[in-house]
Amino acid sequence: MEPMHIALDLDDVVLDFVAGICEVVNRDFGANVQPNDVTDWNFGQFIDQYIGRDWWLWLEDHAWLWGEKFKPVPGAIGGIEKLRRAGHYIEIVTAKPTWAEDALWTWLARYKPRVHRLTIVPLVEGGGTTPKSKSSDADILVDDRWENCEEWVVDGRPALLYTRPHNAQRGVPPTGVVRVHSWKHILNVFENNWIEWPDLSPSLAKE
Repeated sequence: MEPMHIALDLDDVVLDFVAGICEVVNRDFGANVQPNDVTDWNFGQFIDQYIGRDWWLWLEDHAWLWGEKFKPVPGAIGGIEKLRRAGHYIEIVTAKPTWAEDALWTWLARYKPRVHRLTIVPLVEGGGTTPKSKSSDADILVDDRWENCEEWVVDGRPALLYTRPHNAQRGVPPTGVVRVHSWKHILNVFENNWIEWPDLSPSLAKE
């Protein structure tokens, strides 16, 4: 495969976010929540009962967890290095509130993923984010959030949906999105070119 500009989501693609949250909640509150239990993007329904408050507000008070507790997704650091050696241009594209940015830089300094660029997608009023498709000019996106992949293919570019419990029940992804289940799977896509990208539907492709 020719070198590509690859956009990687951070949380739950490069950084093992849900596993880190579960580990700390279990430790601090005596819970037994496992990553496979978190089957929806709204994490609060699974952990708020143990924390006793909104999990996002709790995380703001514990933003240091990104830098000091959360580990890489298995295979991610080495996988990024292999993609870079193959000539691909690697960009991390992540949505973060301002209170998490310092911890993000701490994590990057600790684990040193060999990327060329970091793009922090701004949050918008009401808690949403600017679409990643508007924040990066990458050829392809690897993300665990279904909606991010959908927005990406609407813009006429293919995406890889990294399978996680919170998206596993969504079924078959839309045209232009291919499920991957591990970093080994991601590398197979780029190293062996064994997936032929489907033609995007005219209704999805950008004008």
